[in-house]
Amino acid sequence: MIKVEGLHKSYGDNHVLRGIDLALEKNEIFGLLGPNGAGKTTMLEIMEGLREREKGHIDIMGKTPDEAVREGILGVQLQSSSLPEVMTPLDAMTFFCRWRQLEVRLDLLRRFGLERELKKPYKHLSTGQKRRLHLALALAHEPQILFLDEPTAGLDVEARVALHEDIKNMKKNGLTMVLASHDMAEVESLCDRVGILVQGRIKKIGSPRAIVEEVAGETIIRVKLASPHEWPAFSHVEPHGETPEGHVEWKAEDPLEGLLELLGHIKGNDLALLDITLKKQTLEERFIEIAKEDAR
Repeated sequence: MIKVEGLHKSYGDNHVLRGIDLALEKNEIFGLLGPNGAGKTTMLEIMEGLREREKGHIDIMGKTPDEAVREGILGVQLQSSSLPEVMTPLDAMTFFCRWRQLEVRLDLLRRFGLERELKKPYKHLSTGQKRRLHLALALAHEPQILFLDEPTAGLDVEARVALHEDIKNMKKNGLTMVLASHDMAEVESLCDRVGILVQGRIKKIGSPRAIVEEVAGETIIRVKLASPHEWPAFSHVEPHGETPEGHVEWKAEDPLEGLLELLGHIKGNDLALLDITLKKQTLEERFIEIAKEDAR
């Protein structure tokens, strides 16, 4: 659906994108992650036809980004966008649909819970209502590819859950999506694959699970005793720190051996165990590691 080859972009001496290669498959949700300043917004804006590339090639279903926008292949929900303060959701949808020579998509306004706000001025809409309105407008022409830049930013928990369900349903209906988000749990839940962008280069690409599990020895065993204890050195676990709640953390390459060793020590010394849990590394923790590796 999308193929990016050798994408470069600079602003003066600041080389923002340093040779991006990427291919997106039909009906996948691809997550784009990166720390602030990594080049995510620049990359998305070039793919959306909003910014000129310096070097490289972008193919969107056989079209350039500009052609893909004009021909209705792309739909875009920007991270930051607004409408005139006095424009209502009904006005906005009417305007967008007439521009595309379509019937007014009142069904989308209903689908995103805006039926009671049809004639409410934009300035009086809540943050969540504005986000849902912009998503409805991005879908009005039934694009084949949808760009979502921080789609749940500013939404409350209920609105986020509802929007996540909408995104999953859109995937079921065949839509291909590019999702940029700082919410790692959101990315893990929704995305088939993710690309981690650091200093203008994609450092990792793959499914969230594959990226997390590619590092061996990332099981953390958390132990909380009833009273402080001077722990010895162990063969199958190594110290990993302590939590504010009083858990001592151990990193285990073999979680079974590590767990048996810790429990054997606790039982053999007649220690009072309050809690013991196993924790796998999260995408957020792996992302931080990758970003730090590049900074060193």
